[in-house]
Amino acid sequence: MLQNRRNLFLEGFLNNVWICAAGGRNPVLAGAGDRKQGERGIFTEAVFLGISVLVGMGLFLLYDIFRIFRRIVPHGAIWIGVEDFCYWLLCTAAVFLMLYQENDGMIRGFAIGGVIFGMILYFFLLSRFVVKINVCILKKILGIAGRITGFVTKPFRKIGRKIISFLCKQLKKWIKMIKMSLCKL
Repeated sequence: MLQNRRNLFLEGFLNNVWICAAGGRNPVLAGAGDRKQGERGIFTEAVFLGISVLVGMGLFLLYDIFRIFRRIVPHGAIWIGVEDFCYWLLCTAAVFLMLYQENDGMIRGFAIGGVIFGMILYFFLLSRFVVKINVCILKKILGIAGRITGFVTKPFRKIGRKIISFLCKQLKKWIKMIKMSLCKL
């Protein structure tokens, strides 16, 4: 008996909410087609919100890639500014494309909020681990690659030093001969 009362209350509540969402019309009297269309609209908006959250997470992942690159290859403030400018251009293009494809180019507050929420969510859940793990892995890979190339190029470096030393001696001889010939003039 109590279960039936709960079900009737829940059904009445949802029906009133649905009437408000349908613009004051009773969806039962209007027909089932209107109800399906309204559900599809809410579902479409939920998918759009989900896409905007994923775009926000993707944008912060892209920024993490820039952060990883900066930790592996340190560079100055000018290059960091150039990278940030490129990042914001990519962000602008990504958000514009999302809004254009998913919402016919209309800017909606919940879409921008979804992007911001996705960025914050990614930052607090994944960013720290993604950067640390990738920097560690890439430094190890580059260290191993550096040792391998150092081992492979070691004989060539010795030969190169001998060739450079020989060329420097020859150049000094030529410079000495030119100076002596200029002094005789």
